[in-house]
Amino acid sequence: SKFPVYAFLAWRILIFIPIFIAPFIFPLQKNFLGGGLENYLKAPWFWAWANFDAEHYLSIVRIGYSNFEQAFFPLYPLIIGILSDIGGFKRPDFLALTGLLISNTSFLVSLIGLYKLITLDFSKKIAKLSIVLLLLFPTSFYFGSVYTESLFLALVVWSFYFVRPEKWLWAGILGMFASATRFIGVFLFPALLIEIFIQRKNNITMKQFNNLIYIAFIPFGLVVYMLY
Repeated sequence: SKFPVYAFLAWRILIFIPIFIAPFIFPLQKNFLGGGLENYLKAPWFWAWANFDAEHYLSIVRIGYSNFEQAFFPLYPLIIGILSDIGGFKRPDFLALTGLLISNTSFLVSLIGLYKLITLDFSKKIAKLSIVLLLLFPTSFYFGSVYTESLFLALVVWSFYFVRPEKWLWAGILGMFASATRFIGVFLFPALLIEIFIQRKNNITMKQFNNLIYIAFIPFGLVVYMLY
């Protein structure tokens, strides 16, 4: 179904409207601007997507971790840095653009995965309604910003999806990346184990039991970051 793609495009266009209206309604706050005040005033429609936590992610890409930035997990800024290195761009605006491309692409991928996951158990109508409700949620704009929400959602959704056809290696790898994106990702480990046992109705063969080791990959994203 192309519905997730069309819904994403409509959402992406609609959430631009508040960006152009807000400056005429709300006073400008000058703290936590990802591109700094000067850049923001030149292009608020662009830099409005890179404020608050985004400032820290972009800083981590440029200069590495500073004091009190331990809460910002490494996978998202690492991907921004890798893609920026490939393109040869290190300017703040290109870093922010790279982050926006990652976030929006991840969100589209997550919507496609969510649609496929829901239709395994429910009708297409319910799947479409689920996507619409997610897009209409008041804070869904975070998924289009330089934040980890969209990348994390994509990794979680597809982890659950790959468990269903017993592609546990892929589920474990994506879960591992999820735990390197946000702390809460580590809880995919018990969640996917419960999902597997529910599917198998407690009737797991020895081969399937051996394959469960792949699910144990999930905590490694968190563990490696803790060691770092």
